[in-house]
Amino acid sequence: QAIAMDSTSGAARAAFAGAQALGSWEWKEAELGFQQAVLRNPNAADVHSAYGLTCLLPQGKLEAAEYELRKSLEIDPYSFLASYAMAYTLLQQGKFNESIEQYQKTLRIAPNFDDAHWDLGMALAFAGRLEEAKAAFRASEGVRGGKNWSPGAVEAALLGDKQLAIKLAPQMKEECLQAARAYA
Repeated sequence: QAIAMDSTSGAARAAFAGAQALGSWEWKEAELGFQQAVLRNPNAADVHSAYGLTCLLPQGKLEAAEYELRKSLEIDPYSFLASYAMAYTLLQQGKFNESIEQYQKTLRIAPNFDDAHWDLGMALAFAGRLEEAKAAFRASEGVRGGKNWSPGAVEAALLGDKQLAIKLAPQMKEECLQAARAYA
């Protein structure tokens, strides 16, 4: 409807392209829509971040996603969404130190976002900085209101505790099944 009302709107094109990408996985059409949106409004940070996050990243086009997210952050360096998506994109590319720096920037923007703390822990673990990773996992739990953090199976694996990860794996499987039942 928004495109019918204003076919020149970059924001409308971006919204429609995002729906094509995430709603129906029409990747080629979504990319074309985002490219048109960028052409119509090249200085719209949200268009660049939506293109990177909802269209390029899910397709594994990591370098292209990084480009769009960097463009978004050049326009709006305080965009939480672009910052968080950039950190994740860097992590997916194995650029652990850059990812850590970006997660830290994200947390300066939104210090109470528990997922950013957890993802920072993951990036730190991949970088071999295990004590810092534990601190980030604890911070994530603290933001959620927990007081006594202990690693789950994924955290144990990331921290190199194979025995604990194996011990906790059945519990994680059951939690995943419960979540699947709840959302199915």
